[in-house]
Amino acid sequence: QNADGGWGNWPGEFSNRFVTTYALWGLWNAQQEGHEVPDWVLDRAVGYLDRNFVAPTDLQDTAGGRSTLNTLAFVLAEMGEGDPGRMSTLYDVRERMDHYGRALLALALAAQSPDDVRVQTLLDELEGAAIQTGSAAWWQEEQVDLQAFNTDVRTTAIVLDAFSLLRPEAPLLPRVVRWLMQAREAGVWSN
Repeated sequence: QNADGGWGNWPGEFSNRFVTTYALWGLWNAQQEGHEVPDWVLDRAVGYLDRNFVAPTDLQDTAGGRSTLNTLAFVLAEMGEGDPGRMSTLYDVRERMDHYGRALLALALAAQSPDDVRVQTLLDELEGAAIQTGSAAWWQEEQVDLQAFNTDVRTTAIVLDAFSLLRPEAPLLPRVVRWLMQAREAGVWSN
């Protein structure tokens, strides 16, 4: 961890938001599992991210900008660090996010307020974006988010997770599970 509270790709490299977000999330999960992670380490990382926050409206529509939007939704959903203002801003620019980012935003909004109508809007939009055949359903991103190591398999799994928690009665869920099972090769997901 650098003196500013963030992390870079390598020791001694300047901190960046993307790497810091993933480091913070990993350390937070380790702490949740009972590993000793000092609170001050997490607090410094949160401080770095707060000081270096870039409003979604100021991000360029590039792969890096899209990754930042998706990653912010990821942290909001996973860590329960729901900031109503940031979630509202993300919701307003959701068309610039990948499907998995929208699913994570739905989870974050639902954790903040289960009756938030924006959750249902996001799920409706995701359901409409699903590619469906007679026996399978999945989500395909317009572009692969290489910075986040994202694939259509990962996107589909994240969207399935959101639906199973927020709309478990959705009729397409068995077809999504079927598609994920068909995407396995030699017992593992390779893409």
